[in-house]
Order: sequence, then C-alpha cells, then structure tokens
Amino acid sequence: MKGKRVLVAPLDWGLGHATRCIPLIQDLLADGAEVVLGCSEVTRPILQEAFPQLEQCILVDHKIRYSFGNDQLLSLAIQIPQLWLLMRKERRLVSKICKEQEIDVIISDNRIGCRAKGVHNIFITHQAHIKAPIFEAFFRRHLHRIIEQFDELWMPDLENAPGLAGELSHGPALNIKTKYIGPLSRFVPQNAPIRKNTLIAVLSGPEPQRSIFERQLLQQMEPLDLECTLIRGLPNSKNTLTNDRVKVIDHLPPGQLARQMAQSEFIVCRSGYSTIMDLNALGRSAILVPTPGQTEQEYLARIQEKHIRKICVPQPEFNLNRILRMISSKEGDDNKSITTQTHVEDPMQAEGLQTAHPA
Repeated sequence: MKGKRVLVAPLDWGLGHATRCIPLIQDLLADGAEVVLGCSEVTRPILQEAFPQLEQCILVDHKIRYSFGNDQLLSLAIQIPQLWLLMRKERRLVSKICKEQEIDVIISDNRIGCRAKGVHNIFITHQAHIKAPIFEAFFRRHLHRIIEQFDELWMPDLENAPGLAGELSHGPALNIKTKYIGPLSRFVPQNAPIRKNTLIAVLSGPEPQRSIFERQLLQQMEPLDLECTLIRGLPNSKNTLTNDRVKVIDHLPPGQLARQMAQSEFIVCRSGYSTIMDLNALGRSAILVPTPGQTEQEYLARIQEKHIRKICVPQPEFNLNRILRMISSKEGDDNKSITTQTHVEDPMQAEGLQTAHPA
C-alpha cells in the first residue's frame, strides 16, 4: 500500500483488537503507507503508546458492558438498538474523516460501521462464522450481509483448518474476496529462561467481568507460595501495587509484558483470540479462563484444549491452587516415567500442552 493513506480502526470491546493491529500497522508503515489511527477512549492509550508519531482520529465509543452473570447474549441483545444507532453515527463520522483526511483505504478490525463510499474498505475478523447458543443461523446471515458490504475480508488465522480459531474462521466461503493473513501478535519470541515458582495473570475484556475475575484471582493468588504478578489490563492508568504476595500492575508496554509472560512458570489469562495469538507467538501454554457466557471465548477455549492442549477452566469452577497441584502432580508422574529427563522450556508442556507456532 505504498503511498496510500490508510485509516486503521480497531473495535473497542476490550484491548485485543487494538493490540493485534499493532503488527499490521508496523507492516503498513514499512510498506510506505501513511497510516491514520482511528481511536476511541479504550483503544487510544494502546495505539498512542505504540505509535506516538501517527495522526489520530477520534471515533465512536461503543461502551459495551457485559452482564454480571453468565447470560451475555441477553445483555448484548438489549444493547442492539444502541449499537445500531452508534453504527449509523460512525458511518457518517467516517465518511467525513475520509474526505478531510483524503483516505484511500479503511482497515476496520470488527468495526462494522467503519466503511465509506469512494475508498477501499477492508474488514478484519477471526469470526466470520459466529457461534451462538440460540438463533445461530440468523446471526450468521446478518453478519455475512454486513461483511459482504466491504471490499475485502482479512482473516487473522492460518489458512489450513482448524488454525487457531477453528470453525470461526474456517467455514463456508462468503461472497467477498477473502484472504488469510496469518495470526497477528504484537509479541515476538523471547529468548529468556523461565523463572521457577512464578505466576502471571493477565486480565482483559469489558466490565464488569474483568473486575469480577480480578477479585477472584487476587483472593486465590495471595495464599500461594509463588511470586505472583497480576496485570489488570488498564492502559489509562500506570499504578503498581505490591503486597506480601501479589504485585499488581495496571498496564505494561508490549515488550515488558511479553518478557514477563515468557519468563513466568505459569500463565493465567482469558481465552480471547488476541490473547491466544499472543501465546502462539511466544510459544507458551496457559491456563485459559473464558469470560462467562461469551460464546466465542468458550468455543476458542475448547479448540485450544482439543487441538493445542492448553488447560481450560470455566470461571465458576476456577480453583488456582487445585490446578497448580494437578500440574505439579502430572510433572512428577512424567519424571518417574522418563529414564533420561530432557529440559522442558514450558513447564505446562510437561502435561502434554503443546503450543502451535506461526506459519
């Protein structure tokens, strides 16, 4: 896209869409494109931290909230009228931005209202074939109609099934030019030894489930005889709090977070797709805890457990002490059965939890 002015606009339901756009933006800049960042209140700190030199345009804030319980579908359904109005508002705003900024190409990461006439519109998603507990065919048809209004569909996954996203990205072909661009991650492999007796938990996603899981983690991490770190996933704040057992950090830059995750013996995180791509880039396994009621994360967790063999635990059943005892017990059994012990870089791989690597 050399010489093109490109508006890159990630969705603001959590941080994952913004973080996975970082390597894409880096590639565009290396290719000679002029990139304009489409930001909202949630995504602006992440993108500004990564690209302070780039011009920004402020887009619509979606302000999506999940429910306190397990029925996220009902919670999102109630917000559909609001989302529809925001999409119409965003269409008008983006059209104005494209004229003022002389935009040639829009790359929208899951922002369905971020497209305009007279420019080349690219839609990025890993879930063109969504999963839903009810009315799945209905939701898929409507999503396909929206996606097919763009000029291209880019899938951040491996082309050969199941890839990392399984049926979400590998399903019937849509009536749109489609390209698999491979997993996107801001992380690069880290040449760093794993530090024994260390655990890092990385939070993400909309409220109130982010805070609910944070409280659950803190309660269960404090009694552990481990060096524990909790990354809260709050880029608007830069506080660090350390008590006797747990170091709590609001936000870390990508390089520091990648090193901490690569060096920690145990990793606890959500099963959001951007997190899965980050783990894939680091070559690490993790204890995955899907956001309750978020069908996509629950499906991705099952895919990871089946094909890539990470540990997946529903949040209501999450017991960190029991999980760690199970891992240690399995490692002990493996040690007894192996005459010549070889070094295992990732301790969770001793449980047969092999990770995939980018193509």
